[in-house]
Amino acid sequence: MASMVGVLCARVRVEEKQMLQALAEAGVPARLLPPADAPLPIGPVPTKPSAAALAVVDGESTAAVVIDRCQNRTVASSVLPVRRALGVTVLDAGIAATGTRAEVAAALVAAGIPRPATFLVTSEAAGLAALEAVGYPATYLPLTPGSSEIALLDRDTAEAVFEHRGTLGGSSAAIGILQAGSTFDRGRVSVIVVDGHGVAIHDPAGQARYTARFVGVAEAAAKALGASIVGIELLATPAGPIVWDVNPVPEFRDAAPLAGNSVAEAIAGLAASHVLTGAAIVTQLSLDHEVDLGASLAREVANGVALSA
Repeated sequence: MASMVGVLCARVRVEEKQMLQALAEAGVPARLLPPADAPLPIGPVPTKPSAAALAVVDGESTAAVVIDRCQNRTVASSVLPVRRALGVTVLDAGIAATGTRAEVAAALVAAGIPRPATFLVTSEAAGLAALEAVGYPATYLPLTPGSSEIALLDRDTAEAVFEHRGTLGGSSAAIGILQAGSTFDRGRVSVIVVDGHGVAIHDPAGQARYTARFVGVAEAAAKALGASIVGIELLATPAGPIVWDVNPVPEFRDAAPLAGNSVAEAIAGLAASHVLTGAAIVTQLSLDHEVDLGASLAREVANGVALSA
């Protein structure tokens, strides 16, 4: 069975619709691939697999390229490594796609990317001690990338937040990172980076007076994370832009292109480049055997690619 292009997402938003359209215009066949519809094989499949297992083995697992657009990051962090183990090329946010915010922050700091003062906190006591170090306001960010952050404006608020998370959410909910500062009363600058290049920027508050500096920091952050597609959120400071957070599946409907192509077109182009690379290899083999398959070969090769989101 020929492999296919799948956009792995449970809910189709404006961004996914734009991607599907751009992929169609680029000549890359694509379809939606809900992450929870079928199991993924990890070990040997049964001798007589069920219809669902057959669909996975013959369909999803033959995908050659996966683009991560999965909103549920718990699902994504489990699915993407399995797809990689199956030999699939995954286009995602690198460390931010399957790691925690603590891992993301550590990788950025190790690469020399400017960041706010940050602490890993694992309890109410640790959180309050970190607040004594960074002062108010501060921000608590749960470990899962993309999850909502909480502004801590004073000690009373902080105590209530930590107590609530520890009591109702269990010990795991009390683990997160605490950053100096807050963005509750100011805008952020979001730069979308695709294949190492900043392709669009969203700056509703007009912070990025020197756009090139923000784009440069965002591109450096994407490189440090090993990200193919990622949204880097930055803040303007007197010392220059700093990376506040990283979004593994960024919205880009309101982002302004930095060059000619939209974000969706840039993503489609990246996916197509993987398809065309395979086409070029097969085409060269056909030339060696003096066989000219022309455009029909390119279409067949394109049918063998998959996008996961």
